[in-house]
Formats: sequence, C-alpha cells, structure tokens
Amino acid sequence: MGRDKGLTGRIGPYALCHKKARVERAHRTHTEEFYEVTEISLDLAELRNDPLEWEQLYNTVRPHQALDYLTPLKFLKQRKEHLRKEVMCH
Repeated sequence: MGRDKGLTGRIGPYALCHKKARVERAHRTHTEEFYEVTEISLDLAELRNDPLEWEQLYNTVRPHQALDYLTPLKFLKQRKEHLRKEVMCH
C-alpha cells in the first residue's frame, strides 16, 4: 500500500475492519448532516459548542437505522430495561 513510500502499518484482526467501517460511516454521517450544512463560526465558544449540540441531537433525537430506527438514547434505555428484567427473572 504505502510501503514503497516508507510507510509501515499492520493489518489488524478481521473484527477491526468492521469497527473501522462503523467509524467511517459515523464520520460520513457527521460530515453530511453537520459539517456540510452548518455555517462554521470563527468564534471559539461557538466553535466548541456547535459540535456538542449536534452530538446531543444525534444521540437523543435522530433515529438510527442500525438501531431499528431508535435513537441511541432510547436504544440504551430499552436495553437497560431488558437486562434489568432478565436479572429479575433469574
């Protein structure tokens, strides 16, 4: 890949490929739904706050296809409740 240019790297286990794909998909979503449609302020306070506001929206309002169209917050609440019920049954 880049070895001819003096770059070295290692190929990780198969599972890392899937993790990388999920991370790259998240980057694409953030790029398409935040960075490409948000006017970036040069004010440092706003520059720090805007991505935090987007992250809050992304995790609490925006449904995610991979989570059967639940928000991550709703998914985690349902999962926690399911695990709680499972523990109570045993």
